[in-house]
Formats: sequence, C-alpha cells, structure tokens
Amino acid sequence: MAIADGGELVVLAPGVKEFGEDARIDELIRKYGYRTSPEILAFVEGNRDLMKNLSAAAHLIHGSSEGRFSVTYAPGHLTREEVEGVGYLYADYAETKVSCLFVFVCIFFYLLIYSFVYPSILLFASIVDEGALRS
Repeated sequence: MAIADGGELVVLAPGVKEFGEDARIDELIRKYGYRTSPEILAFVEGNRDLMKNLSAAAHLIHGSSEGRFSVTYAPGHLTREEVEGVGYLYADYAETKVSCLFVFVCIFFYLLIYSFVYPSILLFASIVDEGALRS
C-alpha cells in the first residue's frame, strides 16, 4: 500500500467493536491514542502502564500515520467520540461504504479499459498499419 503525503486512508470496519486485541491494550489505546512514534516513545518513558505493556506501545506506533496522511475510520460499532478520541477521523460506515464502492467500480473499469481494451486497440492499429505498409 502506498499513500501520498497529505493523502487519506479510509478504513471500513463494520465489525470492529474495540481498538485493541484485548481489553488492556484497548484501554491503553483509548488512553494514549495513535500518535507519532516520538510521542509514543515519550509516553512509554513517562508512564508505567505503557512501559509495562510494550505490545500496546508497538500497536500504537504501527497504527500511526506519523502525521503524513489522515486516517478516516468508518466503524460499525464505535462512536464518533471513540474514534476521534484515539486520533482518527470519523466517518459513517453506511455512507462511506457507498462512496468506496463507487470509487472501486470506477477503478475497476479504468483498469479493465487500460489492461484489456486499450492494448487490443493498439494491437489492432498495428495490424492495420502493417497491412497498409504491405500495400
């Protein structure tokens, strides 16, 4: 996956009810949020609860965009307050699903045209052009 600086990652998460793999990690994620690596490392040094649970710190770092792009979370079971509380942007799942489906269909047809139709046109054009040269 590649995201340009200033871009946006949209996460459709209809089944997500919590952020962490277990209740304790979820609690720490909600407390500290997805911040930059230097911020998380500072939290680890200054907070015993995070220092004792380095897997939660790793999760927070891996979930960070490092401020390079935004993360928009469209969950099925989390509230706007919960999502924004961890540092992500919130989007309604039902509305976002429709938008993403439209984008997916557009990309699919773009790839279809440029992967199959366009090369076929070029091939046909080269055959026709080659036939014209023989005449």
